[in-house]
Amino acid sequence: MKSLASGPFAKKEIDHDSKGKVIGIHWRLGDLLTLEEKKPVELDRILQVLITLIKSDPSIKLVQIASDSPLIASKYISRKFATLPVTLLEGEAIDIVKSLSVCDFFVGSNSKISCWITIARYYQNSNLVSFLPKEVMHHINLESNNISSIISY
Repeated sequence: MKSLASGPFAKKEIDHDSKGKVIGIHWRLGDLLTLEEKKPVELDRILQVLITLIKSDPSIKLVQIASDSPLIASKYISRKFATLPVTLLEGEAIDIVKSLSVCDFFVGSNSKISCWITIARYYQNSNLVSFLPKEVMHHINLESNNISSIISY
């Protein structure tokens, strides 16, 4: 089995320049906004994770959001965090995975891409903290029993 820590997921150093730390968010909305049987992760749950992170680490200076509904996602998040810059990440799925896999913190949603990002982060650096909804944690089946850096919300 090929390691995720090679190829496009080769370990990258996170740039801790004067911008400070970065929280990356992947928030799947898209068709979940209209489906009856499935719903997106509620904004309040994501906000609770963000508030906890920002209160615990004042060096966080930027929130980056990737979503299949980027304008809706950024509107909701930036409305709640007017003091932090919120930027949109757009591109192909592999580019989103690469970008969010090197953020200081990651908050995922109920999507395969969020699971891929979490797994890539774990194999790059098992100390990078990722948050996933409890509904998708069963998809994270890593070889190590030490997955304390992956936290359900």
